[in-house]
Amino acid sequence: GGVGEVLASLSSSDPLFSLRLVYDLLYYFIIIIIVLNLIFGVIIDTFAALRSQKQEKELLLRNTCFICGLDRKAFDNRDTSFEAHIESQHEPWNYLYFVVLLRTKEATEFTGPESYVANMIEVS
Repeated sequence: GGVGEVLASLSSSDPLFSLRLVYDLLYYFIIIIIVLNLIFGVIIDTFAALRSQKQEKELLLRNTCFICGLDRKAFDNRDTSFEAHIESQHEPWNYLYFVVLLRTKEATEFTGPESYVANMIEVS
């Protein structure tokens, strides 16, 4: 089946041996090395892009309040630090508990704000 079967085996004393050697080496360099390096380059670039997206998300989570969206810089000249704002004013665990409550509670027993938040969670 392949190209190798079509090409006849040449001995080193054959006058076409040097041309065949050049042809085989060019095939090796062009097809194998260059094409595989192109494929590996695409793979490496894809992983680099994924890593940079992950770093951007981590930076956003470290420097932006998840609840209200305020930036860390907004707390530079205030009495409250960014960490204290997140831990004491918002308490993210309470939001998680609230979402768990909404998932375990019957929809017919929701209050007005609970039904609004449950609808917003379903939409997103």
